[in-house]
Amino acid sequence: SPAASGAPANGAAALDFTLKTVDGQEVRLSDFRGHPVIVNFWATWCGPCQVEMPLLSKAVEQHQDKGLVVLAVNQMEPASVVKPWVDTKKFPFTVVLDATGQIGQSYRVRAYPTTYFVDADGVVKSWQVGSLTQLTLDRHLAKLFQ
Repeated sequence: SPAASGAPANGAAALDFTLKTVDGQEVRLSDFRGHPVIVNFWATWCGPCQVEMPLLSKAVEQHQDKGLVVLAVNQMEPASVVKPWVDTKKFPFTVVLDATGQIGQSYRVRAYPTTYFVDADGVVKSWQVGSLTQLTLDRHLAKLFQ
């Protein structure tokens, strides 16, 4: 069963992790307890990832009153690649580097993008493999804010 393998499941606690931003600051998932968090696994070379990022940006701006946080977990690219890319985009969310891909592995990420929706108590409410549309994002957010 997925639970036995340690893969996150709906209703299970999201696995905590500590990663660094492109500027070298440490960020822990559990730092955001009390906030709903979207954990988005992505890469700069992934076209669908780039397409959905403006949707994630808009979600952060629209749901500021609910304290929504997006953690964009870059998969196995060096800061030298990710930082210039992020700097030009000015996203209203935090990008962290999963340099070895270990966190992606622990979250059973098989394809990019993969997105987890974690509630304010640190519990996984839903996830999606493949890119989000406004419709699917709204559906996940409705569950997240229940």
